[in-house]
Amino acid sequence: MELTCETDFVAKNDDFIKLGKDLVALAYQESCQDVEAFLLMPYAGQTVAAALTACIATLGENMSVRRMAIYEAGAKGLIDLYSHGGGRIAVLVRLELGSPEATTKPQLQALVHDLALQIVAAKAQYISTDDVPAEVIVAEKAIYEAQAINEGRAANIVERMVEGRLRKYLEDVCLLKQVYIKDTSLTVEQLIANLAKECGTTISVAQFVRYEIGEGIEDSEE
Repeated sequence: MELTCETDFVAKNDDFIKLGKDLVALAYQESCQDVEAFLLMPYAGQTVAAALTACIATLGENMSVRRMAIYEAGAKGLIDLYSHGGGRIAVLVRLELGSPEATTKPQLQALVHDLALQIVAAKAQYISTDDVPAEVIVAEKAIYEAQAINEGRAANIVERMVEGRLRKYLEDVCLLKQVYIKDTSLTVEQLIANLAKECGTTISVAQFVRYEIGEGIEDSEE
């Protein structure tokens, strides 16, 4: 869950930290990951929204539950939750394996944690190239085409440059295509294939979410 306020001072306040922990516990207990529904839930004799309002009045800063996610491992799944930089970045990732027995293998328990580290460090946005929305591809191509034209490239070269830059973009943002940070001779996709063969099971990255505090919120300057 991302619980936002306006300054580091409030973010380090004990009341704010306790509120955050309580709200995560409530969301987990109620299996809720819809922010609007969550704000209407009962908490400490009032609603979550009312509790936020009270905390705002006490600490003097605006705050909000910005987003939240809950994953369930299931019988054949493994989950890792990794928080970095004192909660500045958090990753939740779930693997789906071929059998319940595979979830006990130390190599695969290590893998799901290593993938969480990978997502934090390399800022993956999608699992595979198939997950990249068509409109994102179109927008990226338009950017690369404009860049190539501005660089004075000949028309017959522009298309090849666009495809090359798009391929590099997908390698940067798609987890499976990324270079594995712990062994740069492998991609994440190759790492998973090697471990699947070694452990005699199938492995797929089913879900992941990466939250970085404040991303997407434009900072205002006075």
